[in-house]
Amino acid sequence: MSALSAIRSVVDYDSEVSKISQFLEKFVDASAKKMDAEMDTELEPAEPRHTYMDALQLVADRAADAVAIRLDDVRAFEVQSSGAHPAFAFASSLAFRIEHNAKCYVELFSRAIDALMPEAATSAMQDADADVLDVIFQARRDRDRRDREALAAGAGSEQGGGTGAAESFPAVLTRRYTVRFVARAAAPVLAVRDVGARQIGQLVTVRGIVTRVSDVRPAMVVAAYLCDACGCEVFQEVKTRQFTPLAQCQSARCAANRSRGKLHRQTRGSRFLRFQEVKVQEMTDQVPMGDIPRTLTVHCYEGAVRRLNPGDVAHIAGVFLPQPYTGFRALRAGLLADTLVEAHDVRPLKRRYDQLARELTPEL
Repeated sequence: MSALSAIRSVVDYDSEVSKISQFLEKFVDASAKKMDAEMDTELEPAEPRHTYMDALQLVADRAADAVAIRLDDVRAFEVQSSGAHPAFAFASSLAFRIEHNAKCYVELFSRAIDALMPEAATSAMQDADADVLDVIFQARRDRDRRDREALAAGAGSEQGGGTGAAESFPAVLTRRYTVRFVARAAAPVLAVRDVGARQIGQLVTVRGIVTRVSDVRPAMVVAAYLCDACGCEVFQEVKTRQFTPLAQCQSARCAANRSRGKLHRQTRGSRFLRFQEVKVQEMTDQVPMGDIPRTLTVHCYEGAVRRLNPGDVAHIAGVFLPQPYTGFRALRAGLLADTLVEAHDVRPLKRRYDQLARELTPEL
């Protein structure tokens, strides 16, 4: 039998969320400061441009669906707030911890963004493009409000008091954004064969040529069900490529009635993300003599899809993750797992080659 051991984590994640919130609230772009300084001094000083709070306002107004976090900004803010020299130990900085545990910090940033998300300028229900989840959330809020009014009037509620949409729905379902990390400018660009087990969980930047691109398909992240006995909504968060759907309702109402209602999946109430799989092969100059080029699988979600085409040379920054085998292959593989990169920042290099070609073209 394998021995089990529990070690207390040395990272205080609540403190990390607090630091992230301070960064999102107070960071001011240096270029914006310089632009304000170059303006006429006789004019009234403009309010500081908080880069990420402005980005959150765009997300709240449905003008953007992603929040790009630049690690260079995190590094600069930490140096400014601490008053330390820019050359202080990078290994003890927040940017270092994000870079080496990127998958975890995506959730920490999401928690901080949820707490700081401003109110939308216009109601989502007034938008002609409001999706079905907005309708569900608004219907739940209206129902909870009616229940509270009935309880306040002393009439009671046979349907049970509402607990609020934010408490009933998973956080993944209510988020209308994705968090993406942009690697540091000084971060090394690796070849496919240089990415190994030491980089598991880290934010890596890989250079390669795209050999195959799949179609854009919906990937389910939250499965919604409806109970035929109590009418409750049940949500199941999906974190793997394959999952087992729920069959019986386990809500408090079914437990009180001593019944196990049957769950029916509601596709319209589930949440899907745009998904695309890309195969990246290392460049010719990266392959040692006598070896064959190696290939890496890249998973692109939401804004990263449709950015690459076969034949493109690109820098892809993402989280290097293991992917366990499923089905019959899992029985044969045992403890082995495949690897992939979950793309955060995709930068095709085609424009650079076009610029080089224009520079080499003789002027007539």
